[in-house]
Amino acid sequence: MNKHSNTQAVRFTEFGLPWLLGPATGAALGALAWVVLPWATGLCIAFAFLVGVCTQRRQAFGFAWAYYLGALCFVPVAAWEQQRGLGNTSVMLTAWVLGSAAAAGLWALAVDRKGRATHTAARLVLVWFIALATPLGLMGVAHPLWGWSFAGDGFMGVFTLVVAPVMTAGLAFAIRSERDRGGQGAGWSWKSPRSLSVLLCVILVAKGVGDHTAVPKQAARAAALHSHWGQLGATAALSLEQRLQRVQSAASQFAASGGQPAIADLLITGVGAFGVKSRAEAEAFARDVADKHTLGAIPVGLGLSVRNDAQGGSAGGSREAVPALALARNDQEPMLFCAHGWRKQVFGWNGVSPGQVCAGGEHLFTYGGPLEPQRTMRMLLGDEVLLAGLQLGRQLVRPADAMLLATSSAGPGEALGQRMQAKHFKAMAMLLKTPHLMAVNRVNQVD
Repeated sequence: MNKHSNTQAVRFTEFGLPWLLGPATGAALGALAWVVLPWATGLCIAFAFLVGVCTQRRQAFGFAWAYYLGALCFVPVAAWEQQRGLGNTSVMLTAWVLGSAAAAGLWALAVDRKGRATHTAARLVLVWFIALATPLGLMGVAHPLWGWSFAGDGFMGVFTLVVAPVMTAGLAFAIRSERDRGGQGAGWSWKSPRSLSVLLCVILVAKGVGDHTAVPKQAARAAALHSHWGQLGATAALSLEQRLQRVQSAASQFAASGGQPAIADLLITGVGAFGVKSRAEAEAFARDVADKHTLGAIPVGLGLSVRNDAQGGSAGGSREAVPALALARNDQEPMLFCAHGWRKQVFGWNGVSPGQVCAGGEHLFTYGGPLEPQRTMRMLLGDEVLLAGLQLGRQLVRPADAMLLATSSAGPGEALGQRMQAKHFKAMAMLLKTPHLMAVNRVNQVD
């Protein structure tokens, strides 16, 4: 009986596992976990495990490359759907293909050339952190950590950063060790290392799926106004006057009454809610809103896109607009925050890129009422949250009391990207147990 079991194990290793580790499986895993099925993000933990059981680096590279191509499929969709021009479309497609290849090449290095199980397990743990924190791994874009994140207390918090890679490496080590012995162990019986490892991996995936729906408590004394208003200027969309009226109505509901402090001191709309403007126009718009509307102590974040008109607004000097948030405050100059995402900056390693629309630096600002202690909020705009490894490092080095994501989904490509942004953001908030809020133009169900 045991001999028959061992024979079946060898056959599965020779025929079944290579098929499971093919590019088609990798692409399906990436697309299902990040784009298609909102509840399936916990499957990401299987990615690191399957890379660890690959027999060759070439096999691991093909599997990982397909995974990243599937997970980042919103990039080519946006390139074709939004008519950015041939040049921009080519750049986006090249970034999608080559960026995915770079990340895949890093994960492929986890496989030891000599097939040693111990070396592969150690490499897998090392690659896990390199992929999370360096440009070679795209700063954690579609990293398995963000799909599998616990929201519990104790060691299920930040310690998950260590638990996840060590456990997946241990699972891969058990499978590879049993395979190296040629199936001479316990085979696929219930007590064999392989069977127990696969069972534990299934449990981890299920745990990640379950906890992904548990998000931290919303940030106190701040509110996000979900802007279901449509694209400004479109036929069925709300007019500018109607949008400002919605903001005024929301702010009035937060006003203090009966001597009680306001229930919110920060009101944020989704990025893009007030159209595309130059930097000067954006600041003037925020100043005008603060002057004409009675907002009290409540600053209002007006979501828009800002373009850089280098030559006084000439076509030759016009650059692509970036997401921005204009913070309007009574009796104070407005503050303009612009995105420093992966399209505009080389992963934030060398400061602000030349030609950046707005001033650089982290998006940190204080909020809170007169009777409340001042709190610090870290703001992420659009694509910035995709570089979750970079944001995680910033939050660990310089913690903020709360995190805010302001984003939009104006087209099919952005709708897919916004879904992935929300998953990265919520997973990071879970991992750090940080209160958060999201302001979006159109809500795509994530969990």
